[in-house]
Amino acid sequence: MSIRRSVTLAFCALFFANPLSPARAADVLPESLLSPTTQIYFRWDGVAAHKLAYAESARGKMLAGDTGKSLAALYEQALRFFGTKAFGEPILKGDAPDSLADLYADFRQAVKMPRLLADSGIVAGFEVRPPALRFDAISKLIGLGEGKNDQSVVGVDVQLTVIVPNAAGRPELEALARMTANGKEKPIEVRHMGRIAHEVVIDDAHIAWWPEGKHFVVVVGNVPVRTAISRVASAGDGITTHPLYRQLAAKQSFEVVSRMFADGESLNRVAKSLITLSGIGPLAALPDVTGLSGLKAVRMWEGFQGDESQGITEIDIVGPREGITKLCKPGAFDWKDLPK
Repeated sequence: MSIRRSVTLAFCALFFANPLSPARAADVLPESLLSPTTQIYFRWDGVAAHKLAYAESARGKMLAGDTGKSLAALYEQALRFFGTKAFGEPILKGDAPDSLADLYADFRQAVKMPRLLADSGIVAGFEVRPPALRFDAISKLIGLGEGKNDQSVVGVDVQLTVIVPNAAGRPELEALARMTANGKEKPIEVRHMGRIAHEVVIDDAHIAWWPEGKHFVVVVGNVPVRTAISRVASAGDGITTHPLYRQLAAKQSFEVVSRMFADGESLNRVAKSLITLSGIGPLAALPDVTGLSGLKAVRMWEGFQGDESQGITEIDIVGPREGITKLCKPGAFDWKDLPK
């Protein structure tokens, strides 16, 4: 085998095996793009994936009738009102039409979002990461430097990731992202790890969006877009190996159209670390007194069975029941269990 051929094969192997390669993201599940340590996860499959179930449900029949027509008419009226306020009045006041052209074009695309989401559904993940402390911050917290118990040394890392499956390249999403980003701040193009993203920074909030394979990703939080891209690109299997995510695959007695989980154990760890690092002693017992520290996990399923809407919520509680957890009883609970 020639040296040139060996080098070529090695390069191809590294490229296709590299988890940061955009090509790898073409066929992955949206959940594979979420951080493995995601604490709150939600997915709605959309209407198209369960068209028959929606059509047979009481909700679907209601929306297919006069109620749906009335809601559609109200939506159209709201759009006309907003269009007049946002574009008609400024022109009457003397604003140059050309300055509003781009914003109006985005508006015309953004109003198509409900239909897009009904076709594609939506996936979302939320995470609060433990504070990353510098050496000088640790010194202050333990009293070796000035500013002991200074709360400014505690940095909270918050990130909401929203993924619209199979929607990369759809103009509705780009338009809505630009409009949501205030309209006053111009999006900045950022190229990182083979991705082309756009970012708007408003105070300490970062709003960024980019196509990831065949999916469209929007990230809102206090981390720069390069950090957000790195996390998505290196997510590996994402939350697909998370125990709570796997438990959501349990078959239910009805057709499931949306599902979610909350990792209470992880959220409690972060909350306790924040309370400890903040130096606010009286708050240390708050999770235990309210019973929140006993909430280990929450799982929810929602869907249809015939014309009825169905839903199941499972709550895992550990330790003695305090606060709100005293309201929960072991075992299954149904509407018929409510006092008459």
